[in-house]
Amino acid sequence: MALVFGALFAAYLFTNTSLQAAGNRGADIDPGLAHFAFDMGNIGLANAWVSLGTFAAFCGWAVLTTGIFRPWLGWLIVASGIGLALSRFVWTTNAWLLPYALFWIWVIAVCIRLLGRSA
Repeated sequence: MALVFGALFAAYLFTNTSLQAAGNRGADIDPGLAHFAFDMGNIGLANAWVSLGTFAAFCGWAVLTTGIFRPWLGWLIVASGIGLALSRFVWTTNAWLLPYALFWIWVIAVCIRLLGRSA
């Protein structure tokens, strides 16, 4: 499941062109259309948080189930995933910063653990 939702998040990043469309041709584009494209890009990114959050939650579940890392790493990413998924509902605030920061803290901690094991 983590792979599926991770692939959905990556697919969104590759296919979303609303932000690029808002800046295309500069002064030639109608301002209303540029605002619409910009808003669609922001809403799409907020929707992508659900995919990223679900990916994170399933990664945490896998870590907790298999015991491959310490349990705090599993709970950290589960909390981040739930926070990212819930951030979709308050996307106009900066509430998404905390779970997003927790996600990257988890990524760095896992990288450190993996590099430490190979030595």
